[in-house]
Amino acid sequence: MAYRPVVELALLHPATASGALPATAIVPDRDTRARLAGLRMLAKPVGERLVLLADTDAAGAPLVPLRAPVRLGFAVAPLPAATDLAALAAAPLFTDERAGRAGGGGADPQPLRRVPADGAPAIAIRLTPADHAAAVAGKVRRCTATLPAAAARWCFHLLTDLAQPLADWRIVRAGGAAGPAPAFGDRGRTELTAPDPDDPAGTALRAAHPGVRVIRFLSDAPVAASATPVRGLELRAGATRLLAALPNPPPGAPVRVGADLVFACTVRVMTA
Repeated sequence: MAYRPVVELALLHPATASGALPATAIVPDRDTRARLAGLRMLAKPVGERLVLLADTDAAGAPLVPLRAPVRLGFAVAPLPAATDLAALAAAPLFTDERAGRAGGGGADPQPLRRVPADGAPAIAIRLTPADHAAAVAGKVRRCTATLPAAAARWCFHLLTDLAQPLADWRIVRAGGAAGPAPAFGDRGRTELTAPDPDDPAGTALRAAHPGVRVIRFLSDAPVAASATPVRGLELRAGATRLLAALPNPPPGAPVRVGADLVFACTVRVMTA
């Protein structure tokens, strides 16, 4: 038996380092497993793609040719924590159906469009005779589905033993840094001098580090989760630059500070 790729599916997410999710997040549903078996096809994870392979003859033609288009459906799980579930809920189906696709393969991935649907997030594509014919010619059809990224305010908890007044502490963007970046105004700066029920993480830091100041910085607005780093954020106390490159909070585990969803990170500035 020789198997030839016919379709490749990729699930993209802007918050992952590569921009894509493992192919194991795309799982054929029960009806699709039966259809693939009847067509002598396999669904095989290959890196970050799910590849649909057809059993072929010596000439590279599928042993079970398609006579008419068939619908193939795939569940999507698990979803990354940095996915905007509210935005996804309104249109959780990624599909090429009713999109006027002519069929056939090509080098450029075809983005699947999102449409309303019932149930969990899913992918649905039409496998056509043209897809089989293109595969024989060595042209694999490539489809992509992009999950919406969650947006959250950035939160830095600063542990320090420096005595500068709270108003002196600032997070600013260095001159010359390019690209969008969150802004940190005075309203988002708070020193935790007592347990704060709206900030369990900050309260836990305060309890774990007695005698050390815990200062919280919240960005003015939410920032969409992305693997693209924001560079040039500096921590300053008055005119003194204390940290020249603040790390970006990881978007994988958003938490809450009061009513705000935040991507949180802890930094330390200690004299000893």
